[in-house]
Amino acid sequence: MQDFRPLGARELIGFSWSLYKRRFGPLMAVCLVLVGIPSILQWLTGVGWLMTLALLLTELLATGAFIRIIASHCVDLPISAAESIRAAWSRFGRMLGMWLIFVLGVVAVATVMIMIGTVILVIVAPGMLEQMSDFAYDPFAVPPETLLPFLIWTFVMVLPAIALAVSWWAAPMAVMVEGSRPVAGLRRSWKLILPHFGRAVGVLLLSVAVIAPPMVVLYWLLPDYLAVLLGRLWSVPLAAVVGTVLYLDLRARSEDLTHQNLVRELTSAS
Repeated sequence: MQDFRPLGARELIGFSWSLYKRRFGPLMAVCLVLVGIPSILQWLTGVGWLMTLALLLTELLATGAFIRIIASHCVDLPISAAESIRAAWSRFGRMLGMWLIFVLGVVAVATVMIMIGTVILVIVAPGMLEQMSDFAYDPFAVPPETLLPFLIWTFVMVLPAIALAVSWWAAPMAVMVEGSRPVAGLRRSWKLILPHFGRAVGVLLLSVAVIAPPMVVLYWLLPDYLAVLLGRLWSVPLAAVVGTVLYLDLRARSEDLTHQNLVRELTSAS
């Protein structure tokens, strides 16, 4: 991918899978240290929500390391698992700030839209809300003829929040590759994805179609704690690989990204 030519959606997923296999060693080393160990510790008695918070932070750090591994591989820059973790740590403050703004922004939009949707239902379909409230303590007992329209309506109302999340999807890559600060990284992602929004959605849906089935099998065959552990080891690095390749592809489409430019960004100390 040194010429960074635009890739088709299926070609992009295939290339991501090939990168995942080629760089499996360092990717899995980072994943075992930053995702695997905290996942195991999370199940120890007495650790509580503090270990869950620690796992979220270490997964964010691991994501930064995955991005550096894949971006560096695309321009033949050698980087070890330890070096990628150090690179991710050097920009962890920016990654954390970006992640907090991302989460708060998406949750805020979703909350506002659900409130608007609830008001609309009160006006046009009050009976639906009354039926749902009757099953507040046993949601699985809601009749399908009531549950399905309610779920569809809820999904429609949170679509703006989903669209915002997709538009900000490339922000971690902008932080780890270009050294963008949190807000600038979100703006950068918006600028890259918005002109190719439909394509980005297609790639993300395809990636879910690849990542999700093995996780379903794991949860079906294994105890919960083991399925969660193996599921994270499988999904977290692969999702970061696909996101990084999508980010580079969008830059190739929007600004003719060159090998030299990416090398300069990855070797910058900013």
